[in-house]
Amino acid sequence: MPSHAADFLLFPGFTGLTQSNAVPSTQSMLNPQMVFFYAASSDNFKFLSEYSADRDSQEMERLLLGWTPNSESTLWVGRYHIPLGYWATEFHHGAYLQTSITPPSIAFDDEGGPFPTHPGGLFYEGTHYQKRASINYGLGLGIGPVLDVQLQPLDILSPAGSSGRPVASARISYRPVAEDPGEIGVFAGHGTIPVMNQPVTGVVQNLAGMYFNQERERSRTFGELYLAGNRLYGSAASQSSSFASAYVQEEYKIYRAWTLFGRVENTFGAVGDAYLNLLPEFVNRRFLAGTRYEITTDQAAKVELSQNRMQLGINFSQIALQWSMVLQ
Repeated sequence: MPSHAADFLLFPGFTGLTQSNAVPSTQSMLNPQMVFFYAASSDNFKFLSEYSADRDSQEMERLLLGWTPNSESTLWVGRYHIPLGYWATEFHHGAYLQTSITPPSIAFDDEGGPFPTHPGGLFYEGTHYQKRASINYGLGLGIGPVLDVQLQPLDILSPAGSSGRPVASARISYRPVAEDPGEIGVFAGHGTIPVMNQPVTGVVQNLAGMYFNQERERSRTFGELYLAGNRLYGSAASQSSSFASAYVQEEYKIYRAWTLFGRVENTFGAVGDAYLNLLPEFVNRRFLAGTRYEITTDQAAKVELSQNRMQLGINFSQIALQWSMVLQ
């Protein structure tokens, strides 16, 4: 008998922030946000879309058509979140889904990050069950971003004009209890990133890393580590670049609706790195702390303080407030 299912979710949000010691010396911003998420399935086929809009941009974050050969795997075609790291595939773009306001700087390519996040192509994911445990895997092959001040991912609604090159990625993780969120995983990636308006015309990038998520009754700890090796080529002699970037986030529920959170981010080898210098707005170090209050079961308010250092050498502090919710 045919089976059909569909979900439509809205993630509205409103963020206000003030930065000091930045350029200009103090700046404030109010940013309304909306994420539209739709997923549907019928027999062996799936469809998924995620569209985000805020004050500065509108983007089709994910647009996918999937085929499920069996109950444990899906082959997708379209624009996907690359199976590297943890944050992007766990929280995606809904502000309500993440405890903090600000994502790690390595989480997304189109927000100053140094790694591809939104390729367009083929993505295969699945789960293999072993008694109570599970092994989860993902393989991706698609067209990646170009670098023009920051990484510019493929526009899936207008792919013909893209100058992106192929990027490949793989991830495998283990959950001791398949239904629980506790998880540890490793990942690797390889690709070429064209560079616009620079003497450097391209970057060959190799990535490897690991991530973990551990949840207890009232607390949660998770993090990622990336090891990056880059070869830059162009009109001048080729250059090599290597660095490591990581973060750890801790969350603790102090009383019912109140959660405290903190995160440390650091990029080792960032100073003078030839590749990261092409990304002047990349935040290579951040110390962050805040609190989240659950107003109701589907909306939250957050306050967040952070100290940040950008690749171009500017240090700034930030105070952020956010309201977010999910409508379904």
